[in-house]
Amino acid sequence: MIILWSRDENLNNFKAFHIHMDKKVLIFIVLIVIISFALIMVYPSDSLLLSPQEAETIFGGKWGVLLNDTNLKSVHTITIYHVNSANLTKQQSLEVKSIEEEVLVGDVNSTNVELTIVVVKFSSNNSWSEILGNNTNYYKYNGYYVTYSATSFTYPKTIIMAYNGSTLIEITLDGYQASFTQVKEILSDLKI
Repeated sequence: MIILWSRDENLNNFKAFHIHMDKKVLIFIVLIVIISFALIMVYPSDSLLLSPQEAETIFGGKWGVLLNDTNLKSVHTITIYHVNSANLTKQQSLEVKSIEEEVLVGDVNSTNVELTIVVVKFSSNNSWSEILGNNTNYYKYNGYYVTYSATSFTYPKTIIMAYNGSTLIEITLDGYQASFTQVKEILSDLKI
């Protein structure tokens, strides 16, 4: 039984209305609501930075999404300090508009690989060459300035940093040494 209360404005008192509902119908409605909330919380959003199918095309093997936090929209301020020996040479504050993170896991040639993608968007264009240091060891691809390191010493790993305007991308591959061709494919397939 469901009880609804209503106020009688003329008499300034409350009346109770009783609605009789079958228990099975009420349980069914409650289950639908609980399942809907559970699916919303557990199922990843549709906006993936890189889909498992695209990762399979680039690296081979079988891939799946482990973490999809592509809807983290918040404003933070980051302060960067440039230090030369013991002297503080410059201080710069940046306002973060959004941070998106996605983690994919894959099985490539019987090796477990973890691909982490972090995209940080700032509220204004920044001089990344000045912020990251005057690094001239970068590649220019598709509007991005790309710095990457790939090694197989002790454990295969690839780290990619790319920036374009107000967007900074960090991609880490644990357990895999990627070629620059694969790096370009990742940057081409990202949905930013």
